[in-house]
Amino acid sequence: MIGSPSCSTSSSSDATGASDETQPDAAPVPRRAAKKRTSTRKPKPPKIRTYTRRQTEIKELRDEIKRLKKQMVQFESRNQKLRQREALAEREIMNKLARDSLHAQRLSFASTTSMLTQFYRDSVTEPFDLPARLCRDPIKRETALLRMRKDRIEVALNFMLQREHHYATSEFCDRKRFEATNGDFVSLRFEIMPLPGARCIKTIINALQGFVYNLEISISEAIGDIAVRENDDAIPGSPVAQHRLVATIGNTMQTDTNIVAFAEYRPPVSGERELGLMIGDAVDEDELFPYRPETRICQDMTVITLVAWHEAERQEPSHRPCSRLLDVPVA
Repeated sequence: MIGSPSCSTSSSSDATGASDETQPDAAPVPRRAAKKRTSTRKPKPPKIRTYTRRQTEIKELRDEIKRLKKQMVQFESRNQKLRQREALAEREIMNKLARDSLHAQRLSFASTTSMLTQFYRDSVTEPFDLPARLCRDPIKRETALLRMRKDRIEVALNFMLQREHHYATSEFCDRKRFEATNGDFVSLRFEIMPLPGARCIKTIINALQGFVYNLEISISEAIGDIAVRENDDAIPGSPVAQHRLVATIGNTMQTDTNIVAFAEYRPPVSGERELGLMIGDAVDEDELFPYRPETRICQDMTVITLVAWHEAERQEPSHRPCSRLLDVPVA
C-alpha cells in the first residue's frame, strides 16, 4: 500500500508533465476584432433641369459655330491670298514666255533688216528697172517717151498700192541713205503726207505738174543752187516732159540730171477710187544730151507721187474724206 502512492505520484507527475507539454497546442488563438468598413459615398451633383441643360448646350454650339465661322473666314482669306499668288506666278510665267517670244521676233526682224540693208547695198532696185534710151530722131524720141509713159504708169500704180498696203494713212516718213557696193551714194525715201484741207485731186495733180514742168526754177527756189535747163522747155499740157538740167552746187561742182516726167488723173468710175499719179524717171542713155561724167556728177532720180482719197479715222459718225500724199523718191 505504501508503494502505491509513489506510483500514483509518479504517474501524476508524468501526467502533469504530459499536460505541460501539450498545453501550448491546446491554447486557443485570440481573434482580432473585425474592423467595421464604412463606405464614404460621394455627394450627388445637384440635378440640372433639362431646359437649362439644353440652353447651355445650345449656347456652346453657337459659340462653336462662331469659332468655326471665324476659322472659315481666316481660311478663305488665306486661300484667296494663295490664289492670288498662284495667279501672279502664272502671270509671271506667261509674261516671261511672251517676252522671250517677243525678243526672238525682234531678233528675227533685226536679222531680216540687216539682210535687206545689205541687199540694197549690193543691188539698188528702183520701182521700174525698165530701160530708158533716147535717140536723136525727134519722132523716135517722142515715140519712146510715150512708150515709157504707158509702161511706167501701171508699174508705178501697182508699186505704190503694194508699198502702202500695210501702212496707216497718218503721217509717216522712212528715209535711207547709204553708199552702195559699186560706190554710188543712194537716198531712198517713202513718205505719207496727209492733206486734210484738200478738196480736189485734179487740182493737186495740176499743181504738181506745173511744179515739175518748171523744175529748174523750182529747184533754184527750193535749194538755192543755180539750175540750168539744156533742152527746150516742156510744152504745157503735153503728156510727157523731159528735163535735162545742170545744177551748180556751192560754186564747186556740177550735177547732171536727165529725167522724164508724166502725170495722169483717173476720175472715180466703175467702182474705182479717184486718184492721180505724178511720175519722174531717169534716162539711162540720151544721144542728143549725153552725160559728161568727166566734168559732172550724174544724179539720177526716180520719183512717184500718188494722190488718193482716204476716209479720216474719227469717232464722230459723220466725217468727210481727206486726201493722202505718198511720195517715194529714189536717188
